[in-house]
Amino acid sequence: MLEKVAVIGMGQMGSGMAGRLKESGLDVIGYDVGADQRARLTRDGFQMASGIAEALAGRTLVLTSLPDPKAVTAAWLGADGIVAHAARGTLCIELSTIDPQTMRQVAEAATSSGLAVVDCPVSGSPNEARSGKLILIAGGEMADVTRAEPIRDSVAAISCGIYRGTPVLDLDYLEDVEAETDANFVLTGDGRFVEIQGTAEQTPFTREELSTLMGLAEKGIGELTALQKQTLNG
Repeated sequence: MLEKVAVIGMGQMGSGMAGRLKESGLDVIGYDVGADQRARLTRDGFQMASGIAEALAGRTLVLTSLPDPKAVTAAWLGADGIVAHAARGTLCIELSTIDPQTMRQVAEAATSSGLAVVDCPVSGSPNEARSGKLILIAGGEMADVTRAEPIRDSVAAISCGIYRGTPVLDLDYLEDVEAETDANFVLTGDGRFVEIQGTAEQTPFTREELSTLMGLAEKGIGELTALQKQTLNG
């Protein structure tokens, strides 16, 4: 069953992530302390709540993307905050860039109230948030980090091409130089396409040839994803 997601803090990064998750088919509601921002995002098609308590109602996954430790403390520990209103068992993922002391403070309060917590600072820009290319650095109990998989899917890239009439996965340098067709694919770990680039270096390629290269890319990305997971799991 897909998680129902609340995003607390709908600035450039938060709204970018929320938009990406919404496009991925997740049920997403957002909240921002700024009334003007809430109104603008509502006009842009986001489902917005008027308060944190409303945003958390019926939600199983909470993401917080906030500007500073003060805002994080208020969102988590305030009277209208996450600890006060999230249901037991809710997975709460803190994505803000904050100091370790603040993270420990909110995590201890949350776990004492029966919430699951993952500390997950991000690296990247608002554009990368919107396109799903952020680097996420997750820390927490393994079961909680694993549960967060729907929002932290991996991304990998691979080259394919047609070399001397034969479709080839992961072209080496010499094959790349002489290939009749050169293509690059970027996919998520669950098989969705982020980017497709193909060039006919000599003669145009057909739709059937492109489909063959896509199939090779999916196979290669699947193998890379398995290696990524194996490495991360030790």
